[in-house]
Amino acid sequence: TASESPRCIVRVNNEIIEPDNFERISSYMRADISTVNHGNINVTVDKVSDTPAYGAVYTSSDRTMSLVEQASVDGLSISKRFLVRRLTPQGESWEETNTFAVGDVVKTMLTVKADVEMSYVAIIDNRPACLEPVNQLPARIFSQNLCFYRETLNDHSSIFINYLPKGTYILEQEFTVTQNGVFSSGLATIQSQYAPQYTAHSSGMTLESRH
Repeated sequence: TASESPRCIVRVNNEIIEPDNFERISSYMRADISTVNHGNINVTVDKVSDTPAYGAVYTSSDRTMSLVEQASVDGLSISKRFLVRRLTPQGESWEETNTFAVGDVVKTMLTVKADVEMSYVAIIDNRPACLEPVNQLPARIFSQNLCFYRETLNDHSSIFINYLPKGTYILEQEFTVTQNGVFSSGLATIQSQYAPQYTAHSSGMTLESRH
């Protein structure tokens, strides 16, 4: 028979927290404690049943995109660069920059470094509003001895890697600049779906598109 009450009593600074929702079958509960106290917070959990229980405390914050620094863990990191195509008498070249013009072809370059083998790895590459993908159809791609599936959505590209061996990999995608203005670059986030503690994201920056 499913429990009709929570398996744990959660207190924040000795104040009992009433859950925002409680699922009778699983005994899952969730509560927002952001308004309880803005100073130091002491969270205690007392188990009131013999069944196993576990939980977590999550924090979040807002920050200007250009101030977000790259974050990685031991064994996994990702960085993001923007390059614009230049046509010269000597031929085509790519120049790293954060300033573009409407009509430019821009390439994002994701550098993934993995020190451990991983399976089922997902990358979410958020992009600025001024860029439109050159290739918009989903596709399976083989590059640098790495096979992955890429799906292009309205505001980001999703990349799914079934098996990620140890090594350094560069994943590229081309875009066309369609608007003038100042834009946030968007972050590229990578995470192992089987071991979610392996997660990392790139730094943020400001991009400018002008005449």
